[in-house]
Amino acid sequence: MFFTWSVDKQCLLQGKKGEGMLATAVLYPNDKVPHASDKYALVAIANEKLTILVALEPTVRIVYRLPRVPEDVARVGALPFLSWRPLQLRDRAVEGYRASPRELEIISSPVLAISRGRAMQLLSVLPPQLMSDGKEDAKNPLQFKTVGEMVLDQQYEIAAIEWLSGQVLAILTDKQEIRIIDPFDMTELECIDAKPVNLVCHELFVNPATGKAESSYHSSVRASTDGLLLVGLNQVVEARVLAWSDRVMLLTEKSLWIEALALALDFFEGTAKVAIGLPREAKALKAALSDRMVELYVSCVTHTPPLRLGIVCGMSGADGKAFD
Repeated sequence: MFFTWSVDKQCLLQGKKGEGMLATAVLYPNDKVPHASDKYALVAIANEKLTILVALEPTVRIVYRLPRVPEDVARVGALPFLSWRPLQLRDRAVEGYRASPRELEIISSPVLAISRGRAMQLLSVLPPQLMSDGKEDAKNPLQFKTVGEMVLDQQYEIAAIEWLSGQVLAILTDKQEIRIIDPFDMTELECIDAKPVNLVCHELFVNPATGKAESSYHSSVRASTDGLLLVGLNQVVEARVLAWSDRVMLLTEKSLWIEALALALDFFEGTAKVAIGLPREAKALKAALSDRMVELYVSCVTHTPPLRLGIVCGMSGADGKAFD
């Protein structure tokens, strides 16, 4: 049997407008969580001047253009970085979940994280608007909306960006620090020193303003299912996001029973950040945690002085409402 194939070429970016491609990211759909954008096979491409979103189906065409941020937050020649957040199964079951408007926007559609210099933007892909006849607008098949923005301090630049478990963003700075960002309120949760890893980089991209090479970490930092793979000169290191049970266990192993109970209560009430391994839907969340909450409460009674336990019970809902 013989196979044949053909190749069609189409110019999307012209070199005279800047480097052809400095970063690319493919949106891989989740078959279990369908979205209107799935049928367009979206690819994000960034160059020196702008970021474009390209639909590969049913025909290749540019569906959105986002100009670069101002030079006061992204110097000329600063490399762009892209990372998609596809929809997740837990995004669908949100009954009883207390979410902010921004969080609802992020979990309802695929979101592209775009960074350049000190700036980061979150771009949401919205379903198409229907015309008066009930059909999709062929000229504008998808809608796009910026749902988050963040600018780092002046002494830092973003050198890589990745989504972790769809709940946090990992940012590598040019100072070899990994900053964990909550995308729902754009706050920093943790900062990790990555200098011991000695990350690899290349200098194939040339700054058009200075003529000097830019250090690129595009292939040195990659997200796995719930962790971050860091490629060093002599090693590959995985930094993993702890599940809710591991975070509670770390506190109990240090005999920090009050702190463990307080954290578990935050998970139980749906207010904790980065609740890896837990559903969003309120009833399912309480069902998953009820037995563990009882165990922690008994351990607190057993190991904690009465005075301190009484203070915590008063703070965390001793009226019984937390265990409905």
